[in-house]
Amino acid sequence: MELQDLFAVTGRDEIDAAVFAAMAPEDAVRVRVALGNVESVDWDDIGDESEGDADEDDEGGVDEEEVARLQGEIESSRRSQAALERYLELLDLDE
Repeated sequence: MELQDLFAVTGRDEIDAAVFAAMAPEDAVRVRVALGNVESVDWDDIGDESEGDADEDDEGGVDEEEVARLQGEIESSRRSQAALERYLELLDLDE
């Protein structure tokens, strides 16, 4: 790693720290996950809906638990997208 790269990484870490401090804690975690800075997160501890095991009902119709789980996943994805958009907005403000 060259000296320039080291300064770039160090500068980016400082910028990220400032940006994350301006974000809601849950949003900061979502951005860190999206950027690959965090390997895994227990979203139950952060407030997302858990992924339960869902089986189809006896008649082979719509499984309400699975529908609810998927709706939770969609909402979680929307919150992650919003957090990433906020992160990018804050990065633009620092420039």
